Amino acid sequence: MNRIIKRVKGIAFTLLYIGIYYAVSFVLYNILFLWAMMGGTSFSEIEEIVLNNSYAVTAIVGIVCLIIYYFIAKLRKQPLESVIERKNVPTIIYGMAVTLALGCRFLVSVYYSFAQKITVLEKSIEKAAEINPEITTVAQLFTALFCVAVFAPFFEEIMFRGLVMTELLKIMRPWAAIGLQAIIFGAIHGVLFQSIFAFIIGVALGILYYRSRNIIAAMVCHSAFNISAVLMQGELSFIGVLVYSVGGLLLCALSLIYILSNLKKDSRF
Repeated sequence: MNRIIKRVKGIAFTLLYIGIYYAVSFVLYNILFLWAMMGGTSFSEIEEIVLNNSYAVTAIVGIVCLIIYYFIAKLRKQPLESVIERKNVPTIIYGMAVTLALGCRFLVSVYYSFAQKITVLEKSIEKAAEINPEITTVAQLFTALFCVAVFAPFFEEIMFRGLVMTELLKIMRPWAAIGLQAIIFGAIHGVLFQSIFAFIIGVALGILYYRSRNIIAAMVCHSAFNISAVLMQGELSFIGVLVYSVGGLLLCALSLIYILSNLKKDSRF
C-alpha cells in the first residue's frame, strides 16, 4: 500500500510541476495579449509584440514558477535546497560537463543537416524559425543572451532535473526516470525539430545530474550547449558532417565514460 501511495505522489507532483509551468505560461501570455488589445493594437501587431518579447516573458514565467515551487516545497516541509542536490564534485566534472555539451552540439548540428532533407522535419525547422523573436534593440539582445546563457539553464535544470527527475527517481529505475524526464523536456519545447534534440540533451543532462548529484554541473552543461548554438551556426559540408559526427561521438563518449566511471555508482543504472 505504501508503495502505491509513493508512486501516486511521485506522479502527482511530477504532473503538478509541469502543469504549473503551462498554467503560468498561459496566464502571462494572455495578460500580455489583453494588455496590448486594450491599447487598440491589431491582432497581427499583438502577435509581433508577444513574439519580440518572448524572451522576457519566458524569464518572468520562470521566476513565477520558481516562487510557486518554493512555496510547494515549504508546504511539503522539504526546502528546495534539500530536494535539489548539490554534492561536491571534482572540478574536472565541470570540464566534462562542457565537453559533453559540445559533443551534443556537434551531433545536433549533424542532425540539423539531415533534418533539412526530411520533409516533416524541414517544415518543423521553418516553423521554429518563424517563432524565433526578431532582435532589434540592445535591450532585446541582452535579454536574449541572459535567457539563453543564464536563466534558461538555471530554471530548466531546477525544474526538470532538480524537481521532475527527483520525483521520478523515487518511483522508477534511474534509466527509466532519465528517459522519461528527457521525453518531457523534449515535448515541452513544442516544435518537433527542437523536441528531438532537446530529448538528446535531456538524456545527457539526466545522466550527468544523476551521477554527479550536482545541479550546478547540469546547469554548466546546459549553458554551454545553449551558448554553442549561437557560435556554431551555418550549413555543414559533407566533410563537415563527417568531422562533426566523429568529433561529437568522441566528445560525448569521453565525457560520459569519465562521468559514469568516476562518480556515484549505482547497480540499478
